[in-house]
Amino acid sequence: MFPFNYQFNRTIRVEKTKKQVFDEIVNSLNQKNVKDIIINENSIVFNEGLFRARGNFDFLAYIDKGEFIYNEETKNLGYSAKMLTYNLIFIISSPILFYLFSNINHIAKWMPIIAFCFGNLVYYIQNQNFIDSIAKKINEE
Repeated sequence: MFPFNYQFNRTIRVEKTKKQVFDEIVNSLNQKNVKDIIINENSIVFNEGLFRARGNFDFLAYIDKGEFIYNEETKNLGYSAKMLTYNLIFIISSPILFYLFSNINHIAKWMPIIAFCFGNLVYYIQNQNFIDSIAKKINEE
């Protein structure tokens, strides 16, 4: 459920085995310095978590769990990113921030909500670009 879970699907246009697709995904995750990668029979799961040693502007820092699923028959690559911790922290802290900004002016009191929406939009686009770049690499022959 948005904004707690982003889901993307991309079609692989070239003939690639599941192993070739998974190798490219693992390679991309390794380039992003993802440490906790679990390769299952039908999926690749990675756990990053909010409190890993990453910069604030690294979109992977806000992902609790990511998962890639490739269906060889339909050539569909699915990507799911769960961002529950980041969003819950923001939702819990928003009333406090709303109260602190409420005495300044009417526009400032809406800043926490605007920041929440803008932040989720940015991380949605970054996750979308991530799956697009992986699909592009896989589709290159």
